[in-house]
Amino acid sequence: MIPEVAEIKTNYNVPYTPPIIEYSQQTVKTVIKVNGEFQQETVYTYDKYGRLVTTAVQSHMIGEI
Repeated sequence: MIPEVAEIKTNYNVPYTPPIIEYSQQTVKTVIKVNGEFQQETVYTYDKYGRLVTTAVQSHMIGEI
């Protein structure tokens, strides 16, 4: 004989608090200048408030990387 198992009826409410999400929107501006055989690329990165965060400058001879 197989014993009967009673049905379990229990509910448990879990409180949900939505996370506070702050997006870090960035704007990137790239300036490329060519002077003779040299190419210079400047990348400016701004935060969501328009403040300059980083500036990266790369320079190389055209045709060589």
